[in-house]
Amino acid sequence: MRLNEIGIISVEAQRPLFFDPYLKNRATGSFILIDAITNETVGAGMILQPQQTGARSGKVSSAEREAARGHAGLAIACRGVSGAGLDAGAALFDHGTRST
Repeated sequence: MRLNEIGIISVEAQRPLFFDPYLKNRATGSFILIDAITNETVGAGMILQPQQTGARSGKVSSAEREAARGHAGLAIACRGVSGAGLDAGAALFDHGTRST
């Protein structure tokens, strides 16, 4: 391939990736490749479909997600006092909670 040519490639990731086909969702169906040394964009593309050779398909169950992450999901609702300068994120941080 020469500079700025268009082609079809196959990409293999070191860990599972979550994506949609580009025609279904442009935001999660496109990607860019960045050189780790120069921090320059070296490519961009659209995902047509997953390659199904030995690939897992289907939804991830709650049990599988908990096993992979080491904990169950949790939702926390925080409400600051208007005008008091209280920040919910800072309050969670102060109590040893980290965001991911």
